[in-house]
Amino acid sequence: MCQRADKKELEAQNMRNSKLKIRNSKSTSLQPAFTLVEVLIVVAILTLVAAGLLGVSNYIHTQSNVTLTKHCLELLSKAVADFHDITGHYPIDAWPATDDWDAQDSGKYIYLGCRIRYATENGGPPNSDELLYLQLSLLPQTRQIIAKLPEKLLAAPGSAVQLAGQSSNTRYLRSIVDPWGNALNYALVYYDSDGIPPAEDPDVTFPDLSSNGPDGDPGTEDDISNKD
Repeated sequence: MCQRADKKELEAQNMRNSKLKIRNSKSTSLQPAFTLVEVLIVVAILTLVAAGLLGVSNYIHTQSNVTLTKHCLELLSKAVADFHDITGHYPIDAWPATDDWDAQDSGKYIYLGCRIRYATENGGPPNSDELLYLQLSLLPQTRQIIAKLPEKLLAAPGSAVQLAGQSSNTRYLRSIVDPWGNALNYALVYYDSDGIPPAEDPDVTFPDLSSNGPDGDPGTEDDISNKD
């Protein structure tokens, strides 16, 4: 009798275990899974978030460069103003068409009592931003101001000049550039366009200093000026 009871109990236990296995198997098979549509939706959301973060990063970087450009223009405006206070005129923005040193060599010029000769083999007369850097470097007061310009806003010396007392050309001219690598614009502003040098023209107002902005194109809405 006991053996028969034990056998029945063992069969009942096996039956219960089988039912439990079946129940667990069904429970596992009913667990939710991601469908392809849900996966695509998650990927799309992550892509949008990444694009938004990239846009914010680019905006912050651009605004940082705009701020740096404005700081550069403020320093240069201060140097130009001091230059005017010392010399009585603003820095010239183009190499003179006439020659005050040697009529046989249009590459020579006397400026601020200093004889300057540019090297024609290196591209001819300096650009306005190079010429501005040269002139502001000739006076100790203004040289101290432009020395505060970040190195990234000064392109490596390109054209060469020869100052009085030098026996050879020196790569002295540097381009003043904006954070986007484009040369800054420097231009004298006349009430009339007769082309008279500033030292002789009483009707010249404060020069224009500007950057073409992030797009590098002049005359667009993102231009940055010292007159803003």
